[in-house]
Amino acid sequence: MTRLSELRKNLEDMSLEEMREFVRQTREDRKISKVRTSEKKVRAKRSDKSKATATKALAKMSDEELAILLGELEDGSPEGPDR
Repeated sequence: MTRLSELRKNLEDMSLEEMREFVRQTREDRKISKVRTSEKKVRAKRSDKSKATATKALAKMSDEELAILLGELEDGSPEGPDR
């Protein structure tokens, strides 16, 4: 006897009700695994992209611009010459 036949019942040996239950369970398992995988990938892409963009933007700023930004974050009000 092969290992596969020990793990699962052959489709030819299943009754109609057993086949329906097998198909229903297989579809349900597939839906659950796909949802979990896609959620993890979306979260990882968003966080990496936003961190890289913020880091690049801060690296390009001059010392004056960084001081103004820091003041805005601490006070909550804009302090630039054009604002």
